[in-house]
Amino acid sequence: MKQYDCDVAIIGSGIGGLAAGALLSNAGYRILVVEKLPFAGGRCATLDWNGYKVDTGVSLVVDEAHGDLCREVGVEFEFRAVDPLLVCHHRGKDYPLGSPEVMATMIGDVSRDEAEAIRVLQALMRGVTWAEPSCSMSLYDWLKQYTDNSSILAIFHSLVVTLSGLTLSEMPAGAYFRMITESTLMRTSGYPVHGGGSISDALVQAIKKEGGAVWTRCPAAQIKVSDGRTTGALVSKLGEEYDIHALAVMSNAGPKQTVELVGQEHLSSGYVEDVGRIKSVPIIRLLAASDRPLMEGLSALVLCEARRLFLVWCPSNGCPDVAPTGKHLLSGFAFPPSSVPPYDFEEDIKLALQDLRDHLPDFDKYGDVLRVDTFHRDWAEFGTRAGYCLPIKTPVEGLYLVGDASAPLGWWGSPGAIKSARLATEDVMQRYTAA
Repeated sequence: MKQYDCDVAIIGSGIGGLAAGALLSNAGYRILVVEKLPFAGGRCATLDWNGYKVDTGVSLVVDEAHGDLCREVGVEFEFRAVDPLLVCHHRGKDYPLGSPEVMATMIGDVSRDEAEAIRVLQALMRGVTWAEPSCSMSLYDWLKQYTDNSSILAIFHSLVVTLSGLTLSEMPAGAYFRMITESTLMRTSGYPVHGGGSISDALVQAIKKEGGAVWTRCPAAQIKVSDGRTTGALVSKLGEEYDIHALAVMSNAGPKQTVELVGQEHLSSGYVEDVGRIKSVPIIRLLAASDRPLMEGLSALVLCEARRLFLVWCPSNGCPDVAPTGKHLLSGFAFPPSSVPPYDFEEDIKLALQDLRDHLPDFDKYGDVLRVDTFHRDWAEFGTRAGYCLPIKTPVEGLYLVGDASAPLGWWGSPGAIKSARLATEDVMQRYTAA
């Protein structure tokens, strides 16, 4: 068995693992990232498929999260800002999101009377500016205190499922309001011009330029533990076994895989139970091709009256490189009626395609479905449900958990994964000195 020494070993090269690796490399730590797949990035990668750039997950990014990270570690990726990023489509009318005034107008337009609109808006304002509701109640139950208007509930459902993959009944009210608060820090959103994988590629470059390494096709077999603290990991690279010695280990492999790599005997029973309660969130991604744009503009449409397809946009309108010359690409996200299995993806896809045709009546004339992908279980859209996250520190000293499953309350998706990486790297730099 070969030996490899580094300051910090990172298992998994999703956006959380690569963000941590880039930040630590930039601070002078010797980093090794190991990834079992043949490419880095995990759900933030871009693959070529029949001439189209197909993201494995991340397609929309935030400059204050992804952009700030890359600038801090001295690398770049091309970013196309879109304002507004989201436009709510309800009853044939478009509402460009981005300000409280637009939300107030939308709620006012569907309210039964002025009193109902004021009641709902005042409750929302109190939840944002005074006290967040409890996470022990769902957003549906919270809203029902102020309205039973199906149109208002439909608007909130479409926004919640688009952001989190959860229904109103599944979203903790406190988590939703914390998301609103944290999102005020993320004002500039848009598309990575060359796909979400261009961010991961840039972070790999940041790690390597400081002397770190990223090994793909390199599965981890074990996270080593001695006297309650981690000492490194055992991995396999190109058929050879490596004993990795490290001051600290970060796992971006997901909570359950991390428990398997460590061994339950090294963890408290309470922590293992907490990990068992983590549930990932599924998504259905639909891609369609055409010879002409199927939609105008750069914004993504939130379809408030949809059955399953709640978010749709044409990335090729602003980033023509994602499609072959003369072709256009449409992308849509659909969600099952519940994030909890069992799922009926066949029925969900059927309803999503009906939503697409309802919104784009000429779709069958000009468009063709390229592919439909379901992301769930260990390859889900979100590693955990909003409001159900683990701490970045595990019971094993020196072992950190990074990714959206260890993001603070109110953070989600890839910005949440980056946030967890920042918190973990700050702790590492306080505790361990680079060799």
